[in-house]
Amino acid sequence: MKLLVFALLAGLFIQDADLKMEKIKIGKYISLDLPAGFRPLSSEDLIRKYVSSQLPIAAYASADGTADFAANVFASNWTSDDLQLPRQFYQARILSLYDSVSFIQSEIDEINGRPFIVFEFMSSLNPDETAATAASPMARYNYIQYAFLNGKTAVFTFSCPAANKKQWQAAAAAIMESVKIKPGL
Repeated sequence: MKLLVFALLAGLFIQDADLKMEKIKIGKYISLDLPAGFRPLSSEDLIRKYVSSQLPIAAYASADGTADFAANVFASNWTSDDLQLPRQFYQARILSLYDSVSFIQSEIDEINGRPFIVFEFMSSLNPDETAATAASPMARYNYIQYAFLNGKTAVFTFSCPAANKKQWQAAAAAIMESVKIKPGL
């Protein structure tokens, strides 16, 4: 896995030497690198983009608005003792959310000394058949990882349109490999 990430990062820097990463802090316990130019979403954008009872604790978008990154922390009963069961649970959840899913990776990986469940996948969602106008399926590239600690689950998500995968895949891997969670969360 580390070799794959290194190869992707090397390809990114050869392909786009202008990509610069900036360190950000999310609360007291989480830090990570985001591409320069990513901006925090406004409260209005958060509400419009994340239809959920629990909004992310942090959400950012690329300057052109095509790529999104979000982080969230919520209470859970999962622990990092056995990650196979939550990996299977979250994989099944992902499969249930979309009409089509193609996993690039679905694994448990150690990132900065902490075990994470990592999913990288392409998804598509067919338009509502009852809609008045015909629409094409919505295809997306997604990178999600989960960490479990102290009765909490930390979730990090990156998403962009499938057509932008080549542009953002290496940056998504770099973001996710940079996540650091301090003890105490």
